[in-house]
This record gives sequence, structure tokens and C-alpha cells, in this order.
Amino acid sequence: RGKDFYKKAKYNEALTDLERAVALDNKNGQAYYLRGKVYEKLGKTGNAQADFARSKELDYKPKQGE
Repeated sequence: RGKDFYKKAKYNEALTDLERAVALDNKNGQAYYLRGKVYEKLGKTGNAQADFARSKELDYKPKQGE
């Protein structure tokens, strides 16, 4: 759902879902990456960079258009 909220520009809802996803599975690279994108949209660049770095550590590679 976080990805759907992100696509609909519902960033606060996306953030809530993605925070839950990361809490449930701290090895979910896609959740970190998408949460980074949400943080970026919300102007929280430090948080975004940390999440992008974590997704990279987990070897997540974003898909085209993500």
C-alpha cells in the first residue's frame, strides 16, 4: 500500500505504511528505498539519504519508474 500511496502523492499515508513495513522486516530494501523517496518529497533529505544508503546495503536495485 505504501507504494500506491506514494504514486497518489499521499506522502503521509505512504510514510506510515512504509515505517510499518520496515519495522516488520528490516531487510526489506524496497521499503527503505520507497521510504527514502517519501522523505525526499517531504523535504527530509537526511532521512532520505539514510534510507537510500540502507536499501543499497541490502542490495536493492530500484525498478524502472520507481
